[in-house]
Amino acid sequence: MEWIIVNLKITFVLLGWILATYGFGLAFFALLVKFYNTFIVPSTYANVIPNPPLRKTYIHYHKNLPFGLAIPIIGLLGVICVSVLVGWIHIFMPISPIISVMGLVLGVCFVFFFMTRGLFKDMCNKTYIFAFIVAFLFVMWAGCLSESAYDTGLYHIQATKWVQESPLIFGLANIHTRFGFNNILYNFSAISEVSHIVGIRSFITNEIMTFFTLMASLMVCFSLRFDSIYRCFVALGCVWLLAVFLNLQGLYAEGYLGLVGFCIVAYLIYMLESSPSHIQDSLFAFFLLFVLAFFSVYIKISAIMLIPCVLVLFFQYFKLSKHSFKILVFLLIIPFLLGIIWGIKGICLSGAVAYPAGLFYFESLPWAVDNTIRSGEVTTIHNWAKVGGASNPKELLESGKWMGYWFSQYIMPLSYRIGLILSIIAICIGAVLAFTKKSVFKVYTPLLVCLFLGILFWFFSAPDPRFGWQYFVPFFGILLAMGLYHISHKIVLKSQNALFYCALLGIGAVYALGSNNEPFNLKTISGFKDTSKIPSIPLQKYTNHNNLSLFIPFEGEDRVYDAPLPASTSQRPNLAKGTFLGRDMYYIQPPHTKQKAQDSSLSQPKDKK
Repeated sequence: MEWIIVNLKITFVLLGWILATYGFGLAFFALLVKFYNTFIVPSTYANVIPNPPLRKTYIHYHKNLPFGLAIPIIGLLGVICVSVLVGWIHIFMPISPIISVMGLVLGVCFVFFFMTRGLFKDMCNKTYIFAFIVAFLFVMWAGCLSESAYDTGLYHIQATKWVQESPLIFGLANIHTRFGFNNILYNFSAISEVSHIVGIRSFITNEIMTFFTLMASLMVCFSLRFDSIYRCFVALGCVWLLAVFLNLQGLYAEGYLGLVGFCIVAYLIYMLESSPSHIQDSLFAFFLLFVLAFFSVYIKISAIMLIPCVLVLFFQYFKLSKHSFKILVFLLIIPFLLGIIWGIKGICLSGAVAYPAGLFYFESLPWAVDNTIRSGEVTTIHNWAKVGGASNPKELLESGKWMGYWFSQYIMPLSYRIGLILSIIAICIGAVLAFTKKSVFKVYTPLLVCLFLGILFWFFSAPDPRFGWQYFVPFFGILLAMGLYHISHKIVLKSQNALFYCALLGIGAVYALGSNNEPFNLKTISGFKDTSKIPSIPLQKYTNHNNLSLFIPFEGEDRVYDAPLPASTSQRPNLAKGTFLGRDMYYIQPPHTKQKAQDSSLSQPKDKK
């Protein structure tokens, strides 16, 4: 019975943080409206018309959010708000249980405050309630599974643990280079972690975003209306969620980015299909889109191509002019400002804003990761994405035959079965529509081109499927939505929605027939009964040449999961600890001549072997 109590506690905290995140999202939304009314609206109408219109309230803009998509948009704004606030707090202090409880209570209070303002009147109906229940049951199941994802044990938990147990420290990437991967979601993961409330170590970051996205998709499905490409696109969200679920376990950010890209592109489709009655409404929509797109880059820099998607549609919508450029500058102020703390943290961790990328890399800083190591990390990531797991990776890369191995690794065994099937169908639909519905297809062409460029960017840099969900999901989703929309309206049935439901059921059946699909396989189900959600790995204490002690795993293992700080995946003989501006600093101390000779003599037998 203990496992039931453990899971109920996790469920309780998950529900609390879903509400709190939504509350922070509403508060941040109101602040964005305030900024928009104060700075952007006056500049929009300056020297254009003598009597500018009255500034509209946040209630007006909230009502104008797309049906269904309003839920994940506000949820994402909540994640952004909390992540940025925690980033600033973390400069001065660790994110302790007290801060977590205060954040949870404040977020829930925001929900009740906005409830008194009437923002939830439209949500008191069967569609919202039923979608909420189904979505929450799904994320409750996912949230109570074991945190056994590989990279979560490798470095995700440790990176988050540093946020929870210590203020911002210089040079953490010297302990483990992957601590330099500057993912702003670690801030959100640190404050929302379950043990702060009920004493059980478990992370619910991905479950919160999954809930908002799944609820939006279910709301559209349950509304029984698929009278636009936008609605078809959002309804397909529940299917794409299954396709990326493998990367929504633990603290993986890749599946999360797929859902963020899905939300951004869904909003862009809505903009293309509908013409808001006033320029104010259109500009505010783009204001939100830029905030979301920039935040995706602060999660992972590989999402950079989502910004051109919004930018191209902005000029498609408002045309190129001096006035539109002027407005664009104002629209980009907040997204840039939100990234300041992200940039500061990146420099403090590794000497680079977005390690291991060389952009804004300050090698002269005393704690900066050595440039040779940084460039080697880039090469390692790119090569692993091409030939990871191969017995002869060097030979495959040098001969240019890596693509054959890549296809055999990711395509032939159908590692991502549902995603591959959907993509093939989408390509066929897109080809047919391009020839038969040129006028309909044309308006989406710039958006599709930008997403396709994102796919090319992914493929020629690091073509591991994990790194491209933010492009695959919306690109193939648009094509599928367009096809299903046009086909369903050509067939006369008792309900024109019947074909759509048949398609969803068919895709669901394909997924269910898979013998090893998450989160429903036997291994995953057994994790539901684990009372300890984070696996335990045997560790040893290692003391290096500088008398600095680290916890490391035994030979043959490279994960440390929830090891005490400081911990690394391997020995760090030249790691040293000092101070900078009164703050702890980890750096690499060049070995002494005697030590170099010892290291050289020790390495020779290995090289020969």
